[in-house]
Amino acid sequence: MIRRIHYSEILKDKAIIAEYAKDCKVAYDPQEAIYEALDKAGVLYCFGAFSDGELAGFVSIVVSVMPHNGMKMAAVESIFARPQYREKGIGLELKRSARDCAKEIGCNLIVYLPRIDSEFDRILAQSKSCTKTHVQYTEWL
Repeated sequence: MIRRIHYSEILKDKAIIAEYAKDCKVAYDPQEAIYEALDKAGVLYCFGAFSDGELAGFVSIVVSVMPHNGMKMAAVESIFARPQYREKGIGLELKRSARDCAKEIGCNLIVYLPRIDSEFDRILAQSKSCTKTHVQYTEWL
């Protein structure tokens, strides 16, 4: 079951946060004050996937307006499904929930930034509704 949740439901689940941090392969230190500010500004939307009451995965999107063309866009800030649920389609359900939410609130597009060669990258590459428009390079400062 997928439902809209408050970001705090994700952050309080220390086990899923630890799994997500390991999966990210980068430093992960959730900044609760920033999540709170985004939530209060009305630009943060989170969804959780539940299995037998357990948080099996989550997705969060941040909404903004692109200044160069005025289009309202949603960016997937994070998306994660616990490994034992990935073959059950939870990741795709989370993606669908984020997309449906973005469309419902009037976004013109949704942006995904998957890790190179990740399962999510392969899924997006095969999706008929997604177009690869950019490649991201990260330079750590």
